[in-house]
Amino acid sequence: MKVIVECPGGRTTAVDVSDKYIAITENGIIIFGEFCAVQTWTRDQKPKKVTVIWE
Repeated sequence: MKVIVECPGGRTTAVDVSDKYIAITENGIIIFGEFCAVQTWTRDQKPKKVTVIWE
């Protein structure tokens, strides 16, 4: 599974989340493993679009 996050300015980040968890809340997006956060985007970073792809 892959998550693609598009932010303002055309910046795009793709993360392989095959063995991770995803939390999408009103305050941001958190991708975390078994013990800690792997990647976060906060509301202040204003992510425009989140795509989740199951492969």
